[in-house]
Amino acid sequence: MKIHLIACALCLLSSRLSAQSRCAATLVPGSNGMVYHAGHMEALPGFEQASAYFYGETHNADFEPAWKFHFIRHLHERYEVRDVFMEIGHAAAFLYNQYLLTGDTSLIKGLVYTEFYYREFWQDLYTYNLGLPEQERLIIHGIDFERPEAIRVLTMLRGQAVVPAVLEPVFTQMEQGELLPDFSRAFRELWAQIRMTFMEHDDAVKALYKGNYDIVQRIIRNDCPVTARAIPRNAAMFASLSAALKVNGIRRFAGFFGQAHTTYSSRSSLPNQLRKMPGFTGKVLTFGTVYKDAYAQGGRNKLISYTGMFRKSLLRVLYHRFMVEGCRAVVVPAADIGHKRMSATADHILFGRDVMVR
Repeated sequence: MKIHLIACALCLLSSRLSAQSRCAATLVPGSNGMVYHAGHMEALPGFEQASAYFYGETHNADFEPAWKFHFIRHLHERYEVRDVFMEIGHAAAFLYNQYLLTGDTSLIKGLVYTEFYYREFWQDLYTYNLGLPEQERLIIHGIDFERPEAIRVLTMLRGQAVVPAVLEPVFTQMEQGELLPDFSRAFRELWAQIRMTFMEHDDAVKALYKGNYDIVQRIIRNDCPVTARAIPRNAAMFASLSAALKVNGIRRFAGFFGQAHTTYSSRSSLPNQLRKMPGFTGKVLTFGTVYKDAYAQGGRNKLISYTGMFRKSLLRVLYHRFMVEGCRAVVVPAADIGHKRMSATADHILFGRDVMVR
């Protein structure tokens, strides 16, 4: 009888250990925190060999901020990945990099990816970055369209310099532009006017901004369309991505974008374009995501039971098939999912518990 009980106990313990070993992250009860398991991630097919890591987001503000910090730190500590690409414009990337250098939260106030638990993400990233030697510090890259903060940056970089007469009218228009909503017609029209004026009077812009001219040019010449739709932006986003890789000699990087930008099922997606880029000889690794209990983007009122690229009924079945009790996240090779269309979207699928604290 004792032998039988011992055998049962060992089986139960083995089962629990096996379940825990499948966790990419274990949950911390009553907290949005998680315990990230680097060993689990490194055991995934292709993880150690990859040079381009694409994480397909749903833009939630609970799980993803916590996960992204651990993922970025893991790639940096283990593989010396310094360059992090995000679904933001060049101006926002400039402000985030300034924040990582100074810790001044006023620089990033109102930017995309600063709400709710993203505040902890940026604080943690700042603290981590501060402890690194200067030559090893993280660099944020933006490749998406410009938002109203671009006007803030153009004003900031000018400093106290006197605005040339040919630029005075557009600077007067810019005074209220930062308050305009991202996708509003008023902002799109104003931004088009700013870009046209700056490009027409390039010599005046160069004289005004002097040493800051290069970043101003990247912002002004960013022709990614201001739209919520992904496919029209993919070509322009990839142009900025490929330019950054070449100019900065980047050999390994992480990218965090909505799944419509990272899925293999779209010919124009960033991973698909990168794999075809002349001269690129690295390995691409992508992650699709399925979450349980996520707030609708931009608010904390409506809770969505399951989110991902497929219908909820399928997401529910797959989530409960692969999620393990006690885990905050489980990552499964897409080939093992057992669903042909989903398996074709990414190399791995992450199943995560999103909202933990309400």
